[in-house]
Amino acid sequence: MPLDKSNSNCSMATDRSMDRSMDSSCGSHDMEGFKFEAVADLMQEQLRAENSVRDHKYGMKKIPNSFLGCDAVTALKDILETERLQSSDPSSFGNKPVTREEALEYGRKIAKDYRFFVHVNACKNKQLVLEDTDKDVYVFQNNLPIQVYKMKKQYPTPWSRVKVLEEHVQVKDNRGIVRVFQNSFIASEAVDVLMELKLVRSRGEGTHIMQKMNDKVKFFKSANSTDQSDFRDDKAMFLQFTPKEDRVQEPKPQNGKKRSSRSLSPKGKKSDRSLSPSRGKGSDRSLKGDESNRSRSMSPTKDRAYFESRAKDVRSGLGKFHEQRIASNCVA
Repeated sequence: MPLDKSNSNCSMATDRSMDRSMDSSCGSHDMEGFKFEAVADLMQEQLRAENSVRDHKYGMKKIPNSFLGCDAVTALKDILETERLQSSDPSSFGNKPVTREEALEYGRKIAKDYRFFVHVNACKNKQLVLEDTDKDVYVFQNNLPIQVYKMKKQYPTPWSRVKVLEEHVQVKDNRGIVRVFQNSFIASEAVDVLMELKLVRSRGEGTHIMQKMNDKVKFFKSANSTDQSDFRDDKAMFLQFTPKEDRVQEPKPQNGKKRSSRSLSPKGKKSDRSLSPSRGKGSDRSLKGDESNRSRSMSPTKDRAYFESRAKDVRSGLGKFHEQRIASNCVA
């Protein structure tokens, strides 16, 4: 299943701080308030949309998934110019179009702050941050915090991340030094997938996340029984997915309601609702009430007769009470 290289809309608000402003070396335009991560995300999206991220030659080598410095500067210039025109206060930009020099400085700031992209020869010359030429070749190295933040919100649990990892990692028969590991995948390729899915910022974080997810879910094991070490970003480490029934199952979501415990009686045994002695012994009054209640039904006609009978009893009782009061007064 091919990986989706497209990025979502960068205007999504996040609770991360992305308000770092441009320093004074950026020229006459006031870049304060620009979101570096959002601009860098747009730059990557535009380079991929224009097919500028492809194989490029550098020296005698072919560099896959790379782009030229001049293409990066052009993309940044277009993005910053669009921001200038859409700004509510264009005068803050000096009423002048964004120049390539300013876009170049902006790109260098992005590369320096985030190590978002690096020169293919950066290991030998760290000064090669970004140049506006068609001779210098660059590759994306780290993911941006805004990209990782959005993807982690989309896949919030270890189980959801394991699922999307399984959908993209390549499982096949891999040949080791002395044997073939059937239905296995390569550890370093799993880190590649996490990087391309933008679930981690760096390969180091990818290594940490793989081990952490396995500690939680138990979703892979070493294909080599003699190598039971922790996960490492290694092309020579072969792993196999464990059957789903052998994994730690995802806990069911809670509905947020606490179960009330009104009774301390054992499960399945009904307890008395009252601890009063009269109810416990079953007094004449309570038994009489129970009998009266049992005589009721869901029939409106019978219910009417029931209430009329009860009212007659009450009137009779009141009559006897008044007769007793009159008799006692006469004696007195």
